[in-house]
Amino acid sequence: MWAEFEHNLGSEAVTRRDETLFRLARQLRTTKEGFEDDGVSNAESALQSQAFHDKLNTQQRQQLLDVVNGTVASELAINWMESIKNDVLDRLLAARFRAGILVAIPAVQEILDQALNSARWLINTTVSDVVLAVEYFRSVMRKDPDLAFDSMRNYTRALAATCQQSVSSEMRKTQNVPFDTVIVDEAARANPLDLMVPMSLASGRIILVGDHRQLPQLLDTNLVSQFGDRHDPSVVDSVLSKSLFEQLFSKLKNDDLTRGVKRVVTLDQQFRSHPILGTFISQQFYAPFSEPLSNGAIDAANFSHKLPDYENAVCAWIDVKRSAGPEMKSAFSISRKCEADVVVEELRNALQEDTTLTCGVITFYSGQVRVIWEAMLETGLAVRSDNDYILNPSIPWLHTAGGLPRVRIGTVDAFQGREFDIVFLSTVRSNTGRRGQVEYGFLALPNRLCVAMSRQRRLLVVIGDSDMFTTDVGRRNVPALNAFYEMTGGSHGTRREI
Repeated sequence: MWAEFEHNLGSEAVTRRDETLFRLARQLRTTKEGFEDDGVSNAESALQSQAFHDKLNTQQRQQLLDVVNGTVASELAINWMESIKNDVLDRLLAARFRAGILVAIPAVQEILDQALNSARWLINTTVSDVVLAVEYFRSVMRKDPDLAFDSMRNYTRALAATCQQSVSSEMRKTQNVPFDTVIVDEAARANPLDLMVPMSLASGRIILVGDHRQLPQLLDTNLVSQFGDRHDPSVVDSVLSKSLFEQLFSKLKNDDLTRGVKRVVTLDQQFRSHPILGTFISQQFYAPFSEPLSNGAIDAANFSHKLPDYENAVCAWIDVKRSAGPEMKSAFSISRKCEADVVVEELRNALQEDTTLTCGVITFYSGQVRVIWEAMLETGLAVRSDNDYILNPSIPWLHTAGGLPRVRIGTVDAFQGREFDIVFLSTVRSNTGRRGQVEYGFLALPNRLCVAMSRQRRLLVVIGDSDMFTTDVGRRNVPALNAFYEMTGGSHGTRREI
């Protein structure tokens, strides 16, 4: 910040009156004949000068290097040389002009010094140290990003990467010895081969962080199919049904009991959701495995939402019967437009009633995501952006004061780790099934339901056909949705039928 400020005032001009820089800049060849004569050698002379090197930004240095190495066509090289030459000369001449003023009119130096001291005092008394540090970092990143990266590489004690990137060439440049400790986040989602990559880099300790009750590990379906062709499919299913994280969790937890070595730590308090919702999540997804969660934040008043359509409810079910329209199947996914229309209407009302709330719209099918965005487009809440949709930027209440979106729309796979004040969950499924057997699809997978039903802080609204979940078949196949429907009929919930 100060370097840039002083440069603008001209106090650094004297240090830049080096005739060598003018000579090196003027010798950069910008014609075909001149470049063919000694263009490369002159470019090399400029590159070898530390003073000239320091005048260039990262892109200009790379361009000079490419010219010297002969890796670019002559026409492009000439264009680069002309651009660099003009830029350096402009800055050198501007600095000389400022210096000339200071020599001719000494009083100008005193005025500039006073202005600089006043500006420094004003900034130091009104701007926090954190802001100054961030601004200094941004200034270094603009002027010399290579220096910033080198400093971080040389002095950092922690590095971050994906599983595969942990053994990339960039990582090897930075860390060429094993790590003392390796921490893998979302480890329950990594397949065994991916997870072993960072684990192999640890010399002292491995810490795996994850939740195997939520989204399952990511497996390559082609590889799974190949394993099934070569080995007993039942054995393959048995081995791959549990992630490496879950297998280690179970083994080490058993070691805790048999050997007395504490190697498993379970975070058993939730602070995100209203206590009623937190208890519901615990009972449905964790307590059955003897892993109950307690509520760390027990004051329900901290989770109020004041939405008139839902009064004081923390859970709601908006019933969209099959008579309003069945689910529609395409070649790749499933959707239900009547549900999407209800979602958008409820979303719009909630956002307008309280402009501080954030909302997540979650579904289990990409086809439903597309239909919801189309409904947003029809109501003017979204606009097209290339081949995608975005929130309408001309509607201020769709974004926070800082310009961030107040709404996220997507499938459950994109929502692990996220949280919102209000969540609208579109179930989509509304069918009689084949031969009278109702089809639930992804809704019957407890891991995905766990994620979908635990993203909200204040209110969870399920929008779907209740007839799918209130029968004996529904209770057996999707017990969590059946239990949620029952809860919406109690003192903490509300129901409506469309």
